[in-house]
Parts: sequence; structure tokens; C-alpha cells
Amino acid sequence: MIIMDRIEILRLQRKKTFTNLSECKDNRAKWLTELMDIDDEMDELKEIKHKAKLVVCQNENGF
Repeated sequence: MIIMDRIEILRLQRKKTFTNLSECKDNRAKWLTELMDIDDEMDELKEIKHKAKLVVCQNENGF
């Protein structure tokens, strides 16, 4: 599923960003901003996935 693939990519990117945050003290604001952007996108994807599940459940139950 495309959403799951993107979430996995974001998880890896998030881990890399944490590493950069701990190692690159000079660019702390940059890495914190990137981390917030990653978290926002992950939240959006989770919401899309949740809505898709609701639609599937409604279709299965005849709503």
C-alpha cells in the first residue's frame, strides 16, 4: 500500500533527522523544523488511512 510505504520512508527520515539533530548542534532549528514537518505528514497520512478504513467499514455494512 502506498500510504504504508510513505510512512515507512518518513520513519526512516525521522530517525535520520534525530541523528542529525544530536550531531549537528549548529543547525538545530533546521532539524527541528524538518522533524515537525515529518511528524505533520505522518499525522496526515494516518488520518487518511483512518478515513479510508471508515469508508470500507461503511461499505461492508451497507451504509
